[in-house]
Amino acid sequence: MLVPAALKGKKELEVRQNAKRVWVEGAEEKEVFSFEQIDSIIKSGENNKSIGATQMNATSSRAHTVITIVFTKITDIGGKKNQTDATINIVDLAGSEK
Repeated sequence: MLVPAALKGKKELEVRQNAKRVWVEGAEEKEVFSFEQIDSIIKSGENNKSIGATQMNATSSRAHTVITIVFTKITDIGGKKNQTDATINIVDLAGSEK
């Protein structure tokens, strides 16, 4: 799971993309082992997100949110290790609501 390296003092993190993946520049990876750990990191990010009122929504997000979760399965069959990865990107784009 990726989390911002510095939540304070940096107004904008850059989202990058190439043919193989999407990432947030300035984010760091955190190893987690349970849904509760993932949920805790997501809640921490939500607490640092800018929220403001618009004509359409009293609690509108003023920031984009990108959550990347990489699931890794490692198997050991007869001394031969295999690794399978699956990546989930959850993206919430802030809108202007105009």
